Amino acid sequence: PMLRHYLSECLSAMIFVVDSSDRDRLPDAREFLDFGLSAAEENLGTLPPLLVYANKMDLPSAQSYAELQEGLGLSARRGLKFRIRPCTATNGEGLYEGLEDLAAMLRG
Repeated sequence: PMLRHYLSECLSAMIFVVDSSDRDRLPDAREFLDFGLSAAEENLGTLPPLLVYANKMDLPSAQSYAELQEGLGLSARRGLKFRIRPCTATNGEGLYEGLEDLAAMLRG
């Protein structure tokens, strides 16, 4: 679909936002992320570094890092450099730290 048209050779990294409190939609998020990573790998010949913003980690119903990592299939992707960063979209908490993480991954 359309996502493939937005991925080009200039893609350096990916940012993915997931609702860490919505367990029912995690399989849908994984499917979408798998599609995006596969398309990026197809275009680039390699997997780009991935920053996952785990929104709503401040809620009691939030999944743990391990649950998100497993649920999104991150460890199953050989050669994928990723970081899961908690964030709260309503106040911006964790957003800058996530970008710093991504910059560090890009520097190697």
